[in-house]
Amino acid sequence: MLYSPRTSCGMLSLRTWFVLVLGITALVDANVIHTRDTCEYNGSKCPVYTVLSQGEGYEHREYEPASWIGTNETVREYTRNVSRMMYFRLRNYIEHRTLGMGVPVLTERGNPNINGSTTYTKYFYLEDQNSLEHGSENGVFRYYSARMRVFVRTYGGKPTYQQKEDELMKLKASIADSSLYNHEKAYFAGFNPPWVMNNRRNEVWIESIV
Repeated sequence: MLYSPRTSCGMLSLRTWFVLVLGITALVDANVIHTRDTCEYNGSKCPVYTVLSQGEGYEHREYEPASWIGTNETVREYTRNVSRMMYFRLRNYIEHRTLGMGVPVLTERGNPNINGSTTYTKYFYLEDQNSLEHGSENGVFRYYSARMRVFVRTYGGKPTYQQKEDELMKLKASIADSSLYNHEKAYFAGFNPPWVMNNRRNEVWIESIV
C-alpha cells in the first residue's frame, strides 16, 4: 500500500506538475518550499513535516509539534455562515494582538453525537511559534498540536463543503485499508484567501495510526 523510503519534503520538485488520479487532477504546488526545518507557502509559514511515504494520490506525513489558535462550534449543519463566524473570531483575535497568521487555515470535523450535532474546530497556524499568548478569550483558545502522522490528499479549486467530503472519501479509497487511520475526525486545510481564484491549494487529512 505504502511505498518509497522515508524522505524529506525538501526532495520534492519545486516545479508545478499535474497527475491524473482517480479521474481528477491533483496538484503538486510549486509555491510550497520545504526543508527539514522550515515550511513556507507563498511567503507564509506553514507547519513543518516530513514525507514518510507516498501512495497513489496521497502522502503519509509526520508533522512536528506546532502552535495554533482555535475556536469551535457544535452544530447540526455546517454552513458558510458558521465557517465565516469562526474565521472572523480567530481573525479578530490575532489582529488585536498583532500575531502573525500562517497557513493553512485548518478545520477539524468530528463525528456526529447522539443528538445529530457535530463539533467543528477551526485553527490558525501562528507565524511566531514562540509567542507567549496563552489562555482562552471570547471563544478562542491556544492549542499545541503534538507530533502527529497523517494521510494527506492535495487538490485544487474552491471546494464546497460537499466537495471537501468527496475528497475525503477519495483519500480513504486510496488508502484502502481502514485499519490504518482514525475514523473519529477529519481535517480540511485551505492555503489561500477567498479572493484568490486560481492555483489554489487545498488538503484533506486523516490521522494515521501507523
